[in-house]
Order: sequence, then structure tokens, then C-alpha cells
Amino acid sequence: MDPYNQIVTAEQIEKCFDLKISAFIKQHVYNLNLRYRILTDNERKSHLESYRKFFKTKLVQSGVKRKNAWLEGWQQNLDESRVDGINHASLLPYYYRQGKTVMRYMGEFILPEDDFFEAKFLTILRKIIAHYFLREHKNIYEFGAGPCHNVLALAYELEEKNFYVSDWVEPTIEIAHSIEKQKSALNISNHNFSARLFDFFKPDANYKLQNNSLVFTFGSMEQIGIEFTALLDYFLNQETQHFLHIEPFLELYDMTNEFDELAYSYSKKRNYLDGYLSALKNLERQGSIKIEYQKRIIGSGYHDAHMIVKWKKVT
Repeated sequence: MDPYNQIVTAEQIEKCFDLKISAFIKQHVYNLNLRYRILTDNERKSHLESYRKFFKTKLVQSGVKRKNAWLEGWQQNLDESRVDGINHASLLPYYYRQGKTVMRYMGEFILPEDDFFEAKFLTILRKIIAHYFLREHKNIYEFGAGPCHNVLALAYELEEKNFYVSDWVEPTIEIAHSIEKQKSALNISNHNFSARLFDFFKPDANYKLQNNSLVFTFGSMEQIGIEFTALLDYFLNQETQHFLHIEPFLELYDMTNEFDELAYSYSKKRNYLDGYLSALKNLERQGSIKIEYQKRIIGSGYHDAHMIVKWKKVT
């Protein structure tokens, strides 16, 4: 009997995203062959115990104090890209390379068969956001772009875009510049790539975002905890109308069940993004913005890192 007796299907993806997906995305899901199994009772008990041990540990929370950790992480990708070239493998963040690990999927703790299950699953997510949320926008701004792995992947899904990359550490900027220099060889010459430093905690009001554009974050706002006000004010003061976030929104957890309560507590201890969606909903009640889409997709072992919220300013 095959222990990995379940598989990610197009039907599951449509349920996760609450969308009817295109045939080519269904084929991509099929080709990935992402097999997994539900944890056994003993494995689940062990995993729940690891939560409880974590809650007792001391750690450096997300925020300004972890800037050097991200500098070192993206420098690793920059160094690797200098040796192996710019490609999906060299730009893949190292936290996706930790081997087989428990994940949270469709309300269950699962164990994937593939060591790169999470990274491969996120190729589905990027295809969907590219073709359903980004395609209509000429200018795409990724804030907190890390090693530019998302930008590179999106460039292969879209046509004739201007990608504006930013992060608060220099390696990101160097990688983006390398993509621009090598875009012909990478077969993405129909795009433009530019980059600059940008600090979420001290947004530069002089960095003006164009109209006909979309602001995009992918796991970067996670790191600012409750200190999102300056960044939100910056967004609201720009001409840009459209915003798409893939972040762990604490407000989307259902606190009536243990599965979500543990993830919520984990996120609080890590000091992950907290209160931003509530602030958006308050703005929506005031008539300033409209939240167009919100959905939980998938999580790593301890929290749901990949929740999607899309909103636009009301003009």
C-alpha cells in the first residue's frame, strides 16, 4: 500500500482559491504530481507537542532586529546566482530547501512525499495570481522581494510588464539588476526590471508609485508585526490603486478550533503581521477601499503563511 495515498488535484486547487482554473493550470497541477498523506495519530500528537515546546522557547521576534538575518539569507542566493547563474534553483530561498516537513493543507496536518513540495505548490499559486490578478496591470511593484524568485517566476507567466523590485537589504537590488542585464539570455526580454532599497519601517515618501499598477507582497509584510501603519499610510498616499498580499493574516484564523488556535499563537509569538487586515476592513467600512478577495491557501508546519488578500482604493 502506498503510504502517500493522496495527491493535490485541480479540484482541490479550485476549492482552495474558490476559482475555476484554466486548463493549462490544471495540467501544471497534474504534472507536479504532489503526493502527500495525512499524519498518523501518533505523528499528530508529536507535532502538537512541538508547538507546546516552541511556546516555551525564547527567540528573536520578527522586526528590525532580524534585518541582518535577511541580509545574510539573500546574500546566499546572490552568491549562488553568481556561481550557477540566475535561475529558479539559485534564487529559491533556503527556507524552502529544508527537506520533507509537515505542512498545513485543507484543515489537516500533512506530510508531503516531495522534499520541495512547498516550493512546487507555490508555482501553482504564482500561476494563478499571475493570470487572474496581475495580467491587467502594466506596472508591478514587489515590496520585500527577497531573492527575486517571485519576480523571475512571474516574468515567465506574463507579457510586457515593468517590474519594480524593492527590499531593505542590498543583495535583492543586485539580483534584480542582474536579471535586467541578463533578461535576453533568460528569454524574458519583453519585461523591464528595476530595483531600489525600501524600508517598511521607514517608508520613503519620495518613492512614487505609478498609476495603472499593482503593489504585491509575498511573505514580506509578515515580518513587521503590528508596525504596519507607516507602510499602509504610504500605500494610501500613492496613485497606485491595486494591492495584493500573500501573507499570514491572523484575522483569518478560526479561533474555535485547535488547528487554527495553535497557528494563531505561533504567529503571535513570532510577532508576525497582526492587525493589518483589520485596518483594511475598517477602511472598507469607511468607504475608502474595497477588499476584493481573501482566501487561505496553504501553510508550513506551524502557521498558514500563504493567505491572499486583494484590495483596491475607491476613487
